[in-house]
Amino acid sequence: IKGLITGLITKPEIKFNLKDQAKDAVENVKDQVVDKINEEVDKAKADAIKKAQEQADKLMKEADVQTQKLLEAAQSGAKQINDAAKVAADKVRSEGNAAADKLLSEAKSKGPIAEKLAKEPAKKLREEAEKKAQGIQDKAKSESDLKLQQAQQESDKVKAKAKGEGDKLIE
Repeated sequence: IKGLITGLITKPEIKFNLKDQAKDAVENVKDQVVDKINEEVDKAKADAIKKAQEQADKLMKEADVQTQKLLEAAQSGAKQINDAAKVAADKVRSEGNAAADKLLSEAKSKGPIAEKLAKEPAKKLREEAEKKAQGIQDKAKSESDLKLQQAQQESDKVKAKAKGEGDKLIE
């Protein structure tokens, strides 16, 4: 409290500066109100960010489930391709070996010279059958790898989209 004493010693006049005191009181109340408003705004912001983060996390979990299904389907398809190729390759090998065995058997019945002459063509039959079988399996492997790669790319797109949507929510 500011005060001013004036007048004579026998008749002093005391004046208080209540205007400044009222101004200070108003400023204090105003500061308290502003602080309270800022506190409530910060709390609301924090709640909004928390809810947005929860929603973003939910989007990412859904994307993870979706991508897991995509990858599992691709792996299953790739396995089917490779299994079918193995069966086909085994059949080609078996037919090649059977043809080579038949050639050798027929040559053996014609004599030792024919049998000896038939060994090289029989070997070539087996090699050609193996080469064809390996080609079948290689082609199947590249198809299944491509299928898995495409699924991974699609999975990455789904995750990126979910992350982008989540980031927009948080902003």
